[in-house]
Amino acid sequence: MFFNDIDSQWHFTGIDSLANKQFGLANDTSLEELNSYLAENPEQFQFQPYHERYLIQQARKVKRGRIEAFLFTYNSTIYELKKRGIAEQFKSAGCVTNAQSYMAFTPKVDHTMRIKRMMERFDREIIRLRENGFIRQTLQSYGLPDWDEHQK
Repeated sequence: MFFNDIDSQWHFTGIDSLANKQFGLANDTSLEELNSYLAENPEQFQFQPYHERYLIQQARKVKRGRIEAFLFTYNSTIYELKKRGIAEQFKSAGCVTNAQSYMAFTPKVDHTMRIKRMMERFDREIIRLRENGFIRQTLQSYGLPDWDEHQK
C-alpha cells in the first residue's frame, strides 16, 4: 500500500503513475507487480533498512517533500501512525496488489492427522472469536478495520 501526505493529489493507479516521483521502500522488499519497474528505475526509490523507526522515518520524508509516498503494509502503517498521533496527516494512496495472506502447514505425511486437527481447531476458534466480538474489539483497539467488513 502506498501512503502519502493527506494533501497530496498523487494516487497509485498503475506503473505509469510512478513516473518522475520518488518513493520510500524497505530494503529487500519484493513486490511482484513492481519488481521489473524497480529494477529499471532504482533512482526513483529510496531504500532503507526495515527497523523499529522505518515507518516514522518514511512519514517524515513524505512531510518534508523528499518522497511522494512510501510503501508498507496497511495494518502496520495505520497502527503506527495512529499510535504516534499523526494518522490524520497521511492517507493511503493506492494498493500495489490485493494479494491475500495465508497460513501454511507442513505437507509432511507423518504429520497429516495432527495438522488436520490444528486446521480444524483454528477454523473453529476464528468462528468463535468472531461470534463473541473479540476480533472486532481487538481490531478496534488498534484502530484497524474488520477484514470481513473491509472486503465487502
